[in-house]
Amino acid sequence: MKLKVLIISFLFCLSLFSVSPAKAEVIPLKVVILTTYTVEDIARVPLKYSLEIKRWYDKNFSNAEYYRVKGTDSYIYIKDGLAFITIAKGKKGAVGSLSALLKDPRFDFSEAYFVVTGSASVPPQAASTGSVCIAEWVLDHEYKTTAVKKGKKKIMVAKSGSLFRLNEDLIKWSLLLNKDTKLTDNAKAAKHRDRYPSKTAQSDPFIFTATSVTVSPKKTGGEASAQAERLCREHKAGRYGILQEEDNAIAYVLKQSRHLERLLIIRSGTDFDQLPHGMKKAVSSGAFAISVVNNYRAAAPLVKEILGNWHEWKRGVPKI
Repeated sequence: MKLKVLIISFLFCLSLFSVSPAKAEVIPLKVVILTTYTVEDIARVPLKYSLEIKRWYDKNFSNAEYYRVKGTDSYIYIKDGLAFITIAKGKKGAVGSLSALLKDPRFDFSEAYFVVTGSASVPPQAASTGSVCIAEWVLDHEYKTTAVKKGKKKIMVAKSGSLFRLNEDLIKWSLLLNKDTKLTDNAKAAKHRDRYPSKTAQSDPFIFTATSVTVSPKKTGGEASAQAERLCREHKAGRYGILQEEDNAIAYVLKQSRHLERLLIIRSGTDFDQLPHGMKKAVSSGAFAISVVNNYRAAAPLVKEILGNWHEWKRGVPKI
């Protein structure tokens, strides 16, 4: 009996001095780099094997902390307020990955900026492969409108997520900081560009602003290109410049979470959105390698500016 009393007394005393586990500290983020790739690449740890992210990984994240995002196959890399994540491909995949990330309680996105860098197709009349587009608008290729009653009348309203105007000041900052940026090129990409008669298509890679058009699953060809141009013209949404699979989904999720004003989309053309005249079978454009390098070169100046002057940027995009 005495032994039992002693044991109970000991456990009681021990409980008085025991410390409850500390609550995990929330990690505040300043800039989140978003890119997309296949599920196989998302699941790799470390992610340095994916060419889409190699530049970011080698330059910023080779010794960073990384975390598996709850509910996804994605890992987020974090170092000194800068984060990088590869989200799933396509509109559905991007919505799922990004929504899960924003809901993860371990991270604080309240003041974060989001920078998309990734590959895309470009129309030969707007850019050359290897060129980098800074998106002014994001437009869905399947732009939908529905009839909604307003009093006694019915008006046509665009489907949620069809069209977004991105922050003009953020775009201006990116253009200003890229005024001396030099893009890379290679002979194979230049040779492929010469198959197109347009002087713009044949030019060396350059930085430009245009509308990012989303079509998922991705369709290319003259008809898809013409539809993208028509939609931009009809809805006064700038000029068509790049075709990709995720940007509307990304913009939609960020708008829902009140982060849209802090989104910048930068994409480089890995191929043209249509074959050269007379060619029936696609051939390699030779531009993927230069595109991932040029994406990094075009995105890095703004990221550096935000991190270096965080006391100004944390309150919002400074006037330019």
